[in-house]
Amino acid sequence: MLLVALLGLLAARLSILWATPLELGPDEAQYWFWSKTPAFGYFSKPPMIAWVIGLTSSLCGDAEPCVRMGAPLIHALTALGVYVLARTLYDPQIALWAGLTFALLPGVSLSSLLITTDVPLLLFWVWALVATVHLLERFSWSWAAVWGLAVGLGLLAKYAMAYVFAGVFLAALLTQTPWRQLLRLDWLLGVGIAFALLAPNVIWNIQNGFATVRHTASNANWQAETLFNIGKLLEFVGGQFALLGPIIAGLFVAGLVWGWYRRGPHSQLRADMVLLAFSLPVLIVVTTQAFISRANANWAAVALVPICVLVAAWAWRLGYQRWLLAGIGLNALLGAIVAVMAVSPAAVAALNRHNDVKRLRGWSELGTQIMVRADRGGFSAVLSDDREDMGSLLYYGRASRVEVRSFVPATGPNYEYHLSRPLAAMSDGRVLLVTRQGDVSAITARFARAEKLESLTVSLGGNKTRTVHLYALEAPFTPAWRP
Repeated sequence: MLLVALLGLLAARLSILWATPLELGPDEAQYWFWSKTPAFGYFSKPPMIAWVIGLTSSLCGDAEPCVRMGAPLIHALTALGVYVLARTLYDPQIALWAGLTFALLPGVSLSSLLITTDVPLLLFWVWALVATVHLLERFSWSWAAVWGLAVGLGLLAKYAMAYVFAGVFLAALLTQTPWRQLLRLDWLLGVGIAFALLAPNVIWNIQNGFATVRHTASNANWQAETLFNIGKLLEFVGGQFALLGPIIAGLFVAGLVWGWYRRGPHSQLRADMVLLAFSLPVLIVVTTQAFISRANANWAAVALVPICVLVAAWAWRLGYQRWLLAGIGLNALLGAIVAVMAVSPAAVAALNRHNDVKRLRGWSELGTQIMVRADRGGFSAVLSDDREDMGSLLYYGRASRVEVRSFVPATGPNYEYHLSRPLAAMSDGRVLLVTRQGDVSAITARFARAEKLESLTVSLGGNKTRTVHLYALEAPFTPAWRP
């Protein structure tokens, strides 16, 4: 039954990808660009997302659905992993509902229409949990190898995979597993495989000044002017209810409160402890981060996997089956609304949700207009000072022969294009500057002559627009920053 449901969902989600008019967002365009230059690391993320897009693009091309098709495919595999995890810990009935719960989460429905780093992360996370359960029970070379592969590949997807190490230690503690068992040769094999897979990315970071590590650390933003922000905390908590769906999130909270009064057999309690070890610490850490500074809702995404299994198990144990079915049904309805909005601009307008899709509109029109002007104007390059604009120009201007380059400020690189696509020194030629800034003196001062040509504005729906300003810049050009 689960397999049939997942195949139906997969077919529907793939159809939506081919039907949606929503364009690649800036992050997706950046990941696509990375996929054209395979490496073991990039400025802001490990390389797995680029490899996934490279694989799907090699199968069907560079169109938007081909770039994104890895998302629904991988989520279907992750749902199967959730089923295996729940069946290993509980029984086939709970496993079925856990798999369906995950597959129909609002966060998964939305994520299936975009390509993000969380997509492969969750796949490797669930299989790391399955392997952990087996290794906590008995010695196994094969499950140790699975654990090492899952953790190593997960770290290449997103460094949040590192939560798995804390989860293993906490699971051992809560299940009263002797510490010496974590020093068995099979565990050491798993750790060795994981770090062997991660090693090329570590080497890349060393060679590039630990760019990805520094970028990841900077996201914490503990230097913000206002620390301890209750508003950001509530925003993050609300985000978790949105990702899980209100009823499923409510069941998780109810299980935390009431589950202890109906613990069930020792084996069920042990299973609960393992899943809590891989969910609660993540939620606590990221919730604390949200309170101190800020946290995006997806920063605790790995907790979704064990939560889905716990909710299914607790619903059956506490007699909340109808609430679980209601939660899954509501989430299916929310997923259908997301699907309709993805394929119908009229639905977006009717619901007045233009703000939700503005980052996925206008890039193609703007990119095409800019590259046409660059081609006709005889410019040797298009120069951008914005990461989002840079991605859209590279993707939607990929048919043009004019190069797209990035202006690196005097303070040095702060995103990938500064490293891989900087504008080098020029002795002659003309460059078309694309900027959203009103004051571009820091850029124009590096050229011999600058002339503002025009401003371009595209509609994003409703009363929302995106405007860029075009300047003709003449060489010679001297970079503001040199490596």
